[in-house]
Amino acid sequence: MDHDALFKWLLKDPVILRSFFEEFLPEVANYTDFSRLEYLDKETRTLRGVRRTGNLLVKVRFKGQEAAFLIHVEHEARKDRDIAWRLLEYVVLDQRESGSPVFPVIVLAYAAGPLPVRRTKVKNASRHPRNKIEAFVKRKATARNNSGKRRDNLLMIARKLFQKALDSPANLRFKDACILAKAFGFRISRVSGSHHILSHPRVRELLNLQSVHGDSKPYQVRQLLQLIKRYNLEPGDDE
Repeated sequence: MDHDALFKWLLKDPVILRSFFEEFLPEVANYTDFSRLEYLDKETRTLRGVRRTGNLLVKVRFKGQEAAFLIHVEHEARKDRDIAWRLLEYVVLDQRESGSPVFPVIVLAYAAGPLPVRRTKVKNASRHPRNKIEAFVKRKATARNNSGKRRDNLLMIARKLFQKALDSPANLRFKDACILAKAFGFRISRVSGSHHILSHPRVRELLNLQSVHGDSKPYQVRQLLQLIKRYNLEPGDDE
């Protein structure tokens, strides 16, 4: 995956997009509601009918308001003396199509000149804008990959516990029953003594799990399996 593709892939994650603005454009992040965003079609046509495709176009809202605006992020990995005119054209076209104001962002991921090499002051190189952006991209890419690996491991554990519960509900430990319920989207609503009451946004019934010397009650495990089957729940419904 090249640098441009990696940058687009990362910023299509709403969490990473928000953290990018909080780190590099905090003044914009302060008034932007990132909980309600919409990724839009980046391709449009100029007045001459020429296709133009920007890097990233996102529709967001002002915090506490219904009024929306667009964020157009353009990434450049190499020098282009016409980038300012091209970005201006994108903004005009975006505003013409949407009728909303557009906030343009251009990320220049290349050095304006050779970096000074000072073996005694290595920290200076990390302050360069290009290195700061590359460090951000690498950090977020690593975190996203690690998150995907953790999710795959949890799904594998959930499938094993599900099969174990089906084969022998009387031999499922209480902590394993909680892990299984969580993997299928249940969350603890309240705890009363030994009673752990769990709820699910798609399930009307509440689920009660109890620990008896570290073990689950078999009938409660069977109730969990029945709810999973009745509502056609899948591992990963907690995402």
